[in-house]
This record gives sequence, structure tokens and C-alpha cells, in this order.
Amino acid sequence: MSLRARLTALRAAASVKHRRFGLGLLTIGIGSTVLMVYVQHFRMRGFLWGDDGVFPWQTFATGGHWIRSLYAICGAAWFHTALYLCGTVVTAAFTLGWRTRITTVLFWLFTWSLYTRNSFVLDGGDNLIYLLAFYMMFADCSGAASLDAARVRRRSRKRGDTLIAMFHNYAILAMMLQICLLYFTSGLFKAEGHVWQDGTAVYYVLRSTEFNLSPLGPLCWRSAAVVTLLTWSTVVFEISWPFLIWFQKTRFLVVCGAVLLHAMIGYFMGLAWFSLVMISAQAVALGDSEYLRAAGVVRRALSMVFAQAEPTAVASGR
Repeated sequence: MSLRARLTALRAAASVKHRRFGLGLLTIGIGSTVLMVYVQHFRMRGFLWGDDGVFPWQTFATGGHWIRSLYAICGAAWFHTALYLCGTVVTAAFTLGWRTRITTVLFWLFTWSLYTRNSFVLDGGDNLIYLLAFYMMFADCSGAASLDAARVRRRSRKRGDTLIAMFHNYAILAMMLQICLLYFTSGLFKAEGHVWQDGTAVYYVLRSTEFNLSPLGPLCWRSAAVVTLLTWSTVVFEISWPFLIWFQKTRFLVVCGAVLLHAMIGYFMGLAWFSLVMISAQAVALGDSEYLRAAGVVRRALSMVFAQAEPTAVASGR
């Protein structure tokens, strides 16, 4: 194939929006996570983000943060409450996929403003939310799993759709590269630590009273073999994720491994918000065809279950 033909094929592929299902699930995932933060902390909003709370507004506004948050505009309690309620409504609309071209931008703005107002409530997942939400402003989040997709069906192609699709695909690529960088650097930093090298890091994590909230923790840290296996496998998995995720044969297995890893972090360490964000980020790693194949497998499995259950029900009726 000539170079011109390759470029033509690349342009044709880039002019079609990819990973719409994954982006829709990512929207629901991170939107739901931030929405739960809003709802859970509603009664404590004055203490966490108010003028006389853990981080007084005067200290915040005079500390060089004023340009980075809407909460720095005014220190009045009614203004902070209004921003909090507006952020809750915007996040709910973003999660449901309503008017996504507008709510995606507003979601990034309100989430950024809320989290930068008080850094004491952050757990690491917020950094990925900032970055993914920023890239999502350049993507089409209304393609699937949204109210916009249900309200507006596929329209006839208009002038400029190709450029919009390219922006969408570049945003998806940016998200993937960002997640790859996150896993790779996390794995490398772990590999430099001596407790990760000698296979004891998970032991200290599970023995920490600050993080270990599970009664099942002793079942893991009492076994040296289990601790060593979990420690080294975590490092190997995080370093290999950025490479294995690009191959179709290993992609689904890597995504399932990441979901299991972060589910364990959320359960054993109590980092629920962080784990939900990281699990949600896995959604964009799978393509539309892979979601369609998975849906087909689920439908066939359900059909077989119902087909076997129907004769049993009929026999029981007799």
C-alpha cells in the first residue's frame, strides 16, 4: 500500500468517532463519583468548604488560589451554597448525558473549583478526574449511554462533522495516553522502593490502621507468599498495562485485571472514590466492537438461561 493510500485510510478512520460506548460509561462513572461526593458532604459543606471551616475562605483567597476556583469570588455563605447546589445540578446533568456540549465544560469548571477549594478532601483520584474531564470537553460525550443519544438519533452528516470526529478521536487518544502514563510512572516509582522490591509493601499497607478497614486483611498479611505475590504482581501489572492495553488479545484481560486491582484497593484500603475513578477510566480502553461482542455474549447467555428455565417452569406447572 502506498503512502498516499495509507494516509487516506488513516483520515477515513479518524473521521469516524470511536469508543463512544466507553466514553459514555466513563461519563457515567466519574460523574456518579463526583455526584456522590456532593450528596455525601452536603450537610458538612460549611465545614469543608465554608468560610469558617477547616480551610477558612480568607486564607484560601489570599493564598494565590483565587484565580483557580469559583469559590474564591466571594466569601459569603449563601454564595458558596449556591455554587455547591449549582455544581450538584451540573454534575447530575453531566452524568445523565444531558446537553453534554455545555455540561461537560461546566462539570470540569465546578469540579475543579470544588476540589481546589479544599485539598484536604482529596485522595488522588481527583487528579485523573481533572485531566479526563478536560479532554472530554473536546470529545462527543453524547454518542451513547446518554439522554442526548436517546433524544437525538443519528443525524445526517453535516459539514464539519469530520473535523469534530477528529477532535473526538484525538481526545480519546489523549485520555488513553494519560492513563498509560499514570500506570507506567506509578509502577516505576513503586519499583524504586525497597519494600516493593523485597515484596513486603502490601504487608505494611494492610497492617496500617489508617487504611486497612477490612476484617479480611489478616487473611492476606499473615501469609508471606500471598503478600509477596500481591506486591510484585501489582508492580508488574502497572508497568505492563500501558503496553498490553493496545493489543486486542490482551486488552480485555488487562481491563478485568485493573478492575479487580482497584476494587481490592477500594475494599481493603477504604479509598472508594479513588477506586471508582480508576475503574471508570477502564471503560474508555475498550472499543465499540468489543462492547458489542460482549453484549452479544450476554444476550446469548441470557437466552440459554431463559430457554432452560421455561421447560422447567412448564413442568412444575403441570
